[in-house]
Amino acid sequence: MLTRLRSDERGVPVMGISRQSEAAYVAKRYLIDRKSKVEIAKEIRSSRFRVARLIDEAYNGGCVRISVDLPIGVDFEISTQLRERFGLQHAAVVHSGTRDAGEVRQALAPVAASFLTEVIREGDVLGITPGRTLRQLDKYVTELPYCDVVQLTGVANPNIESGMGVVARLAAVSRGRAHFLYSPLTVSEASVAEGIRRQPAIRRTLSRIDDLDVAFVTIGSWDPPQSQLFDNMVDEDFRTRLLGEGIHGEVGATLIHEDGRLSEQLAPVAIAVTAAQLAQARNVIAVAGGTGKTTAIRAALLSGMVNTLITDAFTAQELLV
Repeated sequence: MLTRLRSDERGVPVMGISRQSEAAYVAKRYLIDRKSKVEIAKEIRSSRFRVARLIDEAYNGGCVRISVDLPIGVDFEISTQLRERFGLQHAAVVHSGTRDAGEVRQALAPVAASFLTEVIREGDVLGITPGRTLRQLDKYVTELPYCDVVQLTGVANPNIESGMGVVARLAAVSRGRAHFLYSPLTVSEASVAEGIRRQPAIRRTLSRIDDLDVAFVTIGSWDPPQSQLFDNMVDEDFRTRLLGEGIHGEVGATLIHEDGRLSEQLAPVAIAVTAAQLAQARNVIAVAGGTGKTTAIRAALLSGMVNTLITDAFTAQELLV
């Protein structure tokens, strides 16, 4: 004979202690011990249909509570909102506890490293822009599938060697080849840039970028200035003119207007990945945050150049306004 359970005002069955104990036991065997409903039915000498009812009662009666926690301080709710707002493949919002640019970079690095180990595949070509944010990436990467690692831009910082360490170390971890761009990011004249591109080592690296599968990039802000490219441009008059035209940020050497429109005005004097090359990659993951970056990040998201964003919670909240 079937026993009809009393229900509360919401229609949820009210279970006695005996029924609660049985439902909790069945739920444990099913959810934690990974037993099938058929196995549990044999164990308690009942039917799998009754086992299914007991599991439902365990959920509805409060015996089972589900909690989903993301690692390293990632906020799942805000990450989901950001992904849906901008149509991204993935988003990870990190609670850094600060807006200081240096501390935000430190907080984002382990999350970016986790993404890297998840998205890279055997035989991929991995591209890295040698910005300040990504120089800390390799500290948290201890294992990668075999892949070549390509430097995506020349170095904006006057110390060219400073941007190459992460490329070399990630290539060592992956047992692949490192492809460097021994060059500044921008030069004063197009003829100088063309001469650099003709150098055999530079030409080989630029050619390898054509095979890009996964790119990790940073986003520079021009208004307010939070960009090594902006700070180290040789032609200050040209920089002033670009600001006057409404440039708000950059990815690589591709400039971005506030509404997401792209500008390749730096292309003739730049040694860098192009927007067209990034568009061929399977994943373009931007790692950016901290004070003053919100407008540039929004512009980059609107441009469609990136499909994944790793940022801090303060910046994410501003992006969602």
